[in-house]
Amino acid sequence: MDAYLSAAGCSPFAAEEVIAHYVLHSQKTDSAPRPVWCITTRGVPYPILLGGSRNREDERVSLRCVVDATSGQWLFMENIP
Repeated sequence: MDAYLSAAGCSPFAAEEVIAHYVLHSQKTDSAPRPVWCITTRGVPYPILLGGSRNREDERVSLRCVVDATSGQWLFMENIP
């Protein structure tokens, strides 16, 4: 639950679907893998209007937050197709 709350940037409370995986992650080949929670949220309302002629107000996006499983520290976020 702490990891879920740390994933605030991924809007877990606004998502239509939330999937959490507990995995080992390493950012560099020479660093030791550490346990993390990968929290994927799908169906999050697009956070801003990007202008132009296209209305993105009703678009939905998928986001993934990675949270350190031992410390609960938010590590990074990415969007996935």
